[in-house]
Amino acid sequence: MKYPKSLFTIVLFLAASCSLFDKEKESPTNISSLTISPDSLVLVEGQSQQLQLSFTLIDSTIQLEEKINWYSQNDKVAQVKDGIVTGWGHGTTFIFAESKLASDSIPVYVADVKHSGLVKLQNQTDHGAVMVNWLPLEEKKSYGGEREGYVLTDSIGYFILPMLQDGEWLISAEYPYYAPEFDTVTVKNGLLNKVIKSFDLIQQLSFEVVLDTTVFSKNDTIHVKFKAKNLTDKYLEIFSRQMPIYSEGFAFTKNKVPVMMDLPWWGETAYYFYASGVPSFDSRFFEPNEEKFEISDPDKWGEDFNMIIDLNLLKNYGGLEEGVYEVFAGYIANWNYPSDYFNERAKNHHILNSSLFNKLDHLKITIKNK
Repeated sequence: MKYPKSLFTIVLFLAASCSLFDKEKESPTNISSLTISPDSLVLVEGQSQQLQLSFTLIDSTIQLEEKINWYSQNDKVAQVKDGIVTGWGHGTTFIFAESKLASDSIPVYVADVKHSGLVKLQNQTDHGAVMVNWLPLEEKKSYGGEREGYVLTDSIGYFILPMLQDGEWLISAEYPYYAPEFDTVTVKNGLLNKVIKSFDLIQQLSFEVVLDTTVFSKNDTIHVKFKAKNLTDKYLEIFSRQMPIYSEGFAFTKNKVPVMMDLPWWGETAYYFYASGVPSFDSRFFEPNEEKFEISDPDKWGEDFNMIIDLNLLKNYGGLEEGVYEVFAGYIANWNYPSDYFNERAKNHHILNSSLFNKLDHLKITIKNK
């Protein structure tokens, strides 16, 4: 049977109209902006990571499930599905997320497996927050400790280096109270000439907090004392990056989280691992396996340098709840050994300093109302 052309046209038009109407009905939008986090990503070949997506709604009163399209600028470098990015080949690309009205993208660098490695800390099960540094070999100085940048290891000690320019590089791993380790690599056309060696850091010092009692009232003052021991069978001189370490410090935590207080002379502050006292000047020298007992001398250094937790004073500024707390102590330097772990102005200070609470020995104390 033959149909008139006009009828065929009407049918097509109606079908197209219904298709457009259904598409608009099925694909409403309420997202005005998208943000991918993190804002950049470094992977090695074969590694995957889930990206997080946050968005701003046009109308927050409307609940709407809107499809987000993910895609990679170069599938040969990295691929993405439902926000999970997988590295496929060495190089740099961009990952995109798009809704009807909004989009965002982040750069992704996929490193050759040689760019990754492991760091292990002796006597530890948590190997996280170890600094892995890189420095052009020609810039290395005799006293060491310089770096162009660094990444931190995860809890198992795994790290990935970023893309490095062609040339010779010094790679180092360092953590407080451990002997640093080094390796050298050559980068050509963005690729390393060898696998970075595994870094096994040897612990040099241990610390033990020593108090006459472990139960205190809110009227007491705690004078923090500690023992330091050279764990090696070698003569040891404790240096920061460029000078000997003279300072001692302590941290006061609850459930391994630094105690927060709002003090008028400091403002809101926390008992992180800061410089708090000055021991005798020979503390940096250790004979093999030597143990030292450290207590700050208020007559010599004054109140500002005492290793003190004044519970009676804190009582006037909100005080502390009854409960169990932890006290840590050790030798520190504000800017080094290695730098940033004890420097409250450092970018990653809280991560670095808090990592010590999972690794250092501590003493548990109990605070009671009376």
